[in-house]
Amino acid sequence: MHLGDSPATHLWENLRSLLSRFPNIEFVLVSDREHSQAPKNPRLTFFQYCRDQETQNTLEGLVHDTKFRSGFWQLTLERFIALEKYHAFNPSSKIIHIESDILLLPKFPFEAFNTLPKLAWQRVDDTRDIASILVLPSFHETAWFINEMLKLLHNDNSLTDMTLLNSIRVRNPKRINVLPSFSIELDAELHWNGELNGKLASELSSDEEFFNGIFDPAAFGMWLGGSDPRNYYGRQILFDTSEILSGGTYVNPASYKYIFNKQQLFCIGKHSQTRIWSLHVHSKDLRLLGEDWQERLTLLVELSDLGHKIVEFQFKSLVKLAISNLRNRTFVSWILHIPKLKPILAIIRHLRSMIWPMRK
Repeated sequence: MHLGDSPATHLWENLRSLLSRFPNIEFVLVSDREHSQAPKNPRLTFFQYCRDQETQNTLEGLVHDTKFRSGFWQLTLERFIALEKYHAFNPSSKIIHIESDILLLPKFPFEAFNTLPKLAWQRVDDTRDIASILVLPSFHETAWFINEMLKLLHNDNSLTDMTLLNSIRVRNPKRINVLPSFSIELDAELHWNGELNGKLASELSSDEEFFNGIFDPAAFGMWLGGSDPRNYYGRQILFDTSEILSGGTYVNPASYKYIFNKQQLFCIGKHSQTRIWSLHVHSKDLRLLGEDWQERLTLLVELSDLGHKIVEFQFKSLVKLAISNLRNRTFVSWILHIPKLKPILAIIRHLRSMIWPMRK
């Protein structure tokens, strides 16, 4: 899935890697435009989505900043509508939507997903769910999902894709499956008010035995693969929990050890271990999403044992950010938000607040 005109180098690398890793699986690229960069492969088909006027009106009614990453907040919601359009064109199919920065490990349990009768996705925290992996078992369920989505957006135009998913699940708990992101066997506390909550742990680990492993909503891949360098002026920060825990999560990935052996990734608790089937690579690290992913993941797992943060600098990301902000005429503000320059920004704001009353 890729909507909008933002570059998606990581998506093309991930698609090539997925096609190589899963030779018996067919993939579909849903987009609002054709892409010459997409891999040429008979197992990759293309579906072109066209925005209709009703969707245009819905998106225009949202309060999100349209300049943020070329309409990021609007497009993450619109992708659900695009999936519904594809499903209407292929009503007998079952869909597993994979976000473009998700690394799927070998022997990923595709067949197990085919048996799920309900919509399914994952939880992140008390107010946000995530569609890193989204299961649409039938067109009937997809159409219901979109109907609920449009009703909620009509009543609250500040919803994001994550808060929307959370609202739909909370209102319809029997209609949604929560994909496992935790295993009780790990014998570790969840990051929830500092205490292990039995009901929550049970929900987050539901179907863990059925899938013989867990799926990463956000935290594992963000810790192992690093932060998004676009958020830190080109810095990719590995093994840092500050953003993960402050941003909201149930799982603290720094609580565990990791083993990557024979193309299998395991999370090690005090007395047991569980298999991780997917990693959400927020950093869009091409070394991890590309075809040389094993070498990169091996290194990251080894480095994770050192017990401290590691910072890598991605110069290309910084250049792309600068160009984007120049185009959006936000370059000065972007520069002034560099952490070391924030005191200057505070002074400018203070002076403005003093000068404005004088003008009146």
